[in-house]
Amino acid sequence: MSIDSASVLAALAIVAVMVFSLTAAAERSRRHASRERQLRRATIELGELSSALDELDDEATPAVMLVYALRLSDAFTNPAFAAFVRDQLAQAPGAFDDKFDEAKPAEEDSELADALQATLRTRPDLVVAFVRAFSAAISAFAERWPECTPYVEPLRRQILAHPAAEARRVVTLSNRQVAGAAPGLAVAA
Repeated sequence: MSIDSASVLAALAIVAVMVFSLTAAAERSRRHASRERQLRRATIELGELSSALDELDDEATPAVMLVYALRLSDAFTNPAFAAFVRDQLAQAPGAFDDKFDEAKPAEEDSELADALQATLRTRPDLVVAFVRAFSAAISAFAERWPECTPYVEPLRRQILAHPAAEARRVVTLSNRQVAGAAPGLAVAA
């Protein structure tokens, strides 16, 4: 049996297809493993969020802190909010770079900031739990919906310095998404 050039070309083509297929399969496997790690980290962060919310379930926790903690948890675990953020980022990549236009803090900002300050003096563990809940919710959101990271990263840097303002920022944005999807369902921020 002799080997002709057509047979060699056919064999090379088969080898090339096999190499391409194996490379593509390896890449898919790598992407799936990476995504699985992200989702595992999101699950851990959701556990941290749940733990922090349990700590806030205390008679000494001011109502405004509880309300914001729950609103933040709802926003950052809501697939519709993630889709809204993703769509906004697709339309305008810098959509979330700027702060809200209000020059002075809103009344609830002050109420939340005052509650955080007062609680810090009497029960610092509750303020830590509030910030942990906020941080865990953001981290879970970023791991679950990595395409929303351009929104999340600036927020992560701000929550320790300005937890009340950043909490209101997220709740306001979430309310805009809810109002756009179903007018009348947004909760006052």
